[in-house]
Amino acid sequence: MSNTVTKDDLDQLALKLIQHIDKGNKELKQEIEKIDEKYNQLLTTLDAFLKRLDNIEANDAARDMQLARHDRWLEQIATKTGIKLTY
Repeated sequence: MSNTVTKDDLDQLALKLIQHIDKGNKELKQEIEKIDEKYNQLLTTLDAFLKRLDNIEANDAARDMQLARHDRWLEQIATKTGIKLTY
């Protein structure tokens, strides 16, 4: 048995190393794609929740303005009719 390493041996070793690295890169790319897909799903879900929250806040603001208007009207009616309101 010879302890010398030939150029063919080095070429084969380099080829195996490149194939191993290439396989690892493909696996890593697949995992990154999975993470990216989950991230996009999370962003889509978050966007939907934020839209719902914006709608709720807009509705609440409109309701609060309407209630304030009604309160003013009731105060005006009470003042003009001489009715004392108790809270």
